[in-house]
Amino acid sequence: MTAAAQPEGVPVIRDSIDPVVAAGMVDWVSNGDQLRPGITFRAIPGHTSGQLAMQIASKGETGIFTGDCMHRAMQVFKPDLNCFLCEDNVTAPRTRAALLEDCATLGAMIFPAHFSAPHAGRIARREDGGFRFLAVAPSD
Repeated sequence: MTAAAQPEGVPVIRDSIDPVVAAGMVDWVSNGDQLRPGITFRAIPGHTSGQLAMQIASKGETGIFTGDCMHRAMQVFKPDLNCFLCEDNVTAPRTRAALLEDCATLGAMIFPAHFSAPHAGRIARREDGGFRFLAVAPSD
């Protein structure tokens, strides 16, 4: 685990994560691994090294939990915008663009960890070749 972007987090890692790893209580997963049928981990490098998204496929629908890959909906419109916490400012926008392309192609519902309400949506292609976020409000 790295703390390149947030070295102040090292004490938290040492206190709360390292002991769990040392106790052998962690099952590591990698790009392409399946938690269960239909739940696949996919690498989303750039913002945080080793970060994985979860892609869930069921009944012809796809959902992607994007982790920290995107912090604001503006990054859908302009994927090359990095936040100050991105560890690799070259890889992060490439990862966002590839993920957005996949989401638009699959019609996937995305669940970004940091977007404001309504917190979920779909990705559509714009006429200029870029992307836009189509928010989906929860149903009653």
